[in-house]
Amino acid sequence: MFLLLFVRWLNTSSAAEINSTGTLLEVMGDSDFTIKVHPGGKFVDSGHGLEYLGEMVVEDLHFDVHEWSLQEIVSQLKQLGYKGYARVWYKEPVMDLKSGLREIKSDGDAMRMARKAYGCGTVLRDLILSIAKATYVEEWERRMNQLKEINRDCYDKLFALDPKLWTKSHFTFLAKSDMLMNNISKAFNGRILEARDKPILTMFEWIRCYLMIRFTEKKKKAERYEGSVLPKPKKRLDIIVVRAMEWQVKWARDLKFEVHHKNRMIMEKFVVDLMAGRCSCRFWGLCGMPCLHACCAIF
Repeated sequence: MFLLLFVRWLNTSSAAEINSTGTLLEVMGDSDFTIKVHPGGKFVDSGHGLEYLGEMVVEDLHFDVHEWSLQEIVSQLKQLGYKGYARVWYKEPVMDLKSGLREIKSDGDAMRMARKAYGCGTVLRDLILSIAKATYVEEWERRMNQLKEINRDCYDKLFALDPKLWTKSHFTFLAKSDMLMNNISKAFNGRILEARDKPILTMFEWIRCYLMIRFTEKKKKAERYEGSVLPKPKKRLDIIVVRAMEWQVKWARDLKFEVHHKNRMIMEKFVVDLMAGRCSCRFWGLCGMPCLHACCAIF
């Protein structure tokens, strides 16, 4: 979660203008919050919206909270020497400063603020995952532009990384896998939990017997299976075939086809080459399974 808070320290609780001198707080985290303090600045109207003009960060606060508490934030700041009555505003997620500033008057307001910020964080998380899962460059660029509008700092950090290392749109076709990561190590560590506190040789013997029995059971199960496609890939392929019904195909030449969506509002078009086993969306080449565009061309 990422929030911007603006704090004004007053001698009394009387009203005050928000564009006067105060402290800007950057709040980052989910349960372990980090607060960066920018003191002695103020909001000014630059003609393009409110901007905060303040000094550099001078303190970092770290504390754990299970329930968002405005009083805890103010208490932490007072321990650093801030004195007086505090009025606090926060910036609504995905809004500019001028129209997105809301005053926090109680812990109830703070909790509602936290829920909104968490919801925005979920949207940001899902968008980042969709960027990593994008299979072709145009989709990657479009979603990166969406991220740029929502969170410029996150966009800059992702853009600085080599896309060949984290997004499917820049992967090669060498590894036929649809997984960006897997939990094989985590699952294995969880399975051997009962043997991990044993002496090293005893633990190795337990693991050897476990793997021997597991391989035998899987082999018997595979021998009884009568299908030509394994259950999980078949289940996913069935879903792809159903989604392929939303697309239309035009024959180009030989075994090449152009595929477009039945909804004319979706302007994307893809080229499928059945002979080469390729689609311009790159999904087929990345995981070895025909994409919905290829299934549309096949059926």
